[in-house]
Amino acid sequence: MRILAIGGHICDMEFSCGAILAKHARMGDEVYILSTTVGEKGYPWDNEEGVKAYRQQKIEEGKRCGEKLGAVESWYLDYEDSNLPLSREVQEVLCDEIRRIRPDIVITHWNKATHNDHLNTALNVEKAVSLAGLPSHFSKYPVHGVKRLFYTDNFEDPIDFYPNVYISFEEEDMQRWQEAIRELAVGRGEILGIPFGDFYQSYARTKGIMANKTYAQAFYTNFKVRTDKLFTAIKPE
Repeated sequence: MRILAIGGHICDMEFSCGAILAKHARMGDEVYILSTTVGEKGYPWDNEEGVKAYRQQKIEEGKRCGEKLGAVESWYLDYEDSNLPLSREVQEVLCDEIRRIRPDIVITHWNKATHNDHLNTALNVEKAVSLAGLPSHFSKYPVHGVKRLFYTDNFEDPIDFYPNVYISFEEEDMQRWQEAIRELAVGRGEILGIPFGDFYQSYARTKGIMANKTYAQAFYTNFKVRTDKLFTAIKPE
């Protein structure tokens, strides 16, 4: 199985579903992480050189983080942080990436996110998934239909997010995930003074309790399913 996680910035998918990506990499599945922007404006730099330096830092951190999660490929698109457009251009770029990777599963942000880059990523991904499976949409890659689209739980975008799937993971996945996200300065709590790594670790324990497991990460999907390789725990309706 192939899983493609598409986030608005380097760190978004790594935080919100990184443990599940690590789990499936351990299981032998192919995991890919794509960011639509680097996220270079995630620190209140007061000069352009600081933003450029942090951009390069995040690119290097994201590569190391992806490697530790077990990703086959971890890369980014060259759109400006905080200014990702909702456009046909972005959708066609994402469509090509989906057709190139040919994932069974695509994971992205909640489509009612309040952060502009998160929201536009989700909406662009939805359209790109549709385009990728459309035979009459021509590109350099062959048509590909994605089997499942998941929206991941991000504490920055809680409005109307009601997960219907909890996917559990093991202690070894937790350790790999925590080691990976601490490659990110933002994961270590060095940016904005927020210990994101600690937060998401605690969040995963909370979700695990809700799913009657040790650890879990939460998702929403439009598909009504009862059993699937990806599903370890289903929230009762």
